Amino acid sequence: MFRMRRASATLSVLILWLPLSGDAALAQLPIPAGLDPGDKYQLVFNSSISTWATSTSIDVYNGVAQAAADAAGIGATVDVGWSAIASTSTVDAKTNAVVGTNAPVYNMKLDLLATGFSDMWDGSLSA
Repeated sequence: MFRMRRASATLSVLILWLPLSGDAALAQLPIPAGLDPGDKYQLVFNSSISTWATSTSIDVYNGVAQAAADAAGIGATVDVGWSAIASTSTVDAKTNAVVGTNAPVYNMKLDLLATGFSDMWDGSLSA
């Protein structure tokens, strides 16, 4: 007898294209040192929310990511959208969680994870 296994997944989520600006709402998000006004960067956090990894719709995982950000006060209330670093049978993580060519990616502790798209998906993160 064949049994299908369900996997539970805790998502890593990625913010898309966060410009460094003086917007007070964005002040709730960490800003890495050494960036100039107008520089763009991206943030990643691990969600404490988990879900069964059974859906074929990437929108389900993006919804979980956005809900986690909203609950933490770093989502809709500051007008920031988040995407899951997740894949389905039809969508690759690097397509869903788009990283800019030269936009550095940091975790919420402001450790540099990647310097841009190629570095993010080369199989080895900096931190």
